[in-house]
Amino acid sequence: MVNIVSINANGLRDVTKFQNFTKYCTENYFDIVGIQETFWDDGIIPNIEKFWEGKIYFCNGVNLRQGVAFLVSKRVQNQVSEVQSFDGRCIHISFK
Repeated sequence: MVNIVSINANGLRDVTKFQNFTKYCTENYFDIVGIQETFWDDGIIPNIEKFWEGKIYFCNGVNLRQGVAFLVSKRVQNQVSEVQSFDGRCIHISFK
């Protein structure tokens, strides 16, 4: 079984907030976490990647008012076969 959850984060730029969020996701065995309104930019990714045990697929907007992402757990990350992103508002992941 794969556990999937989605959240409208209304901003997830704060590293402590992201760390607490990923801890919650891990404790609840979420395999795929869809996040809307991350408000991320490319510079924040290296600061947050270390808090998720798996792969982060993201599509950032240009004005910090957009952004979507998938957190994919290490348990299922090798099953991802394709990732497409569109304009900071949509991301698509295909699995094997």
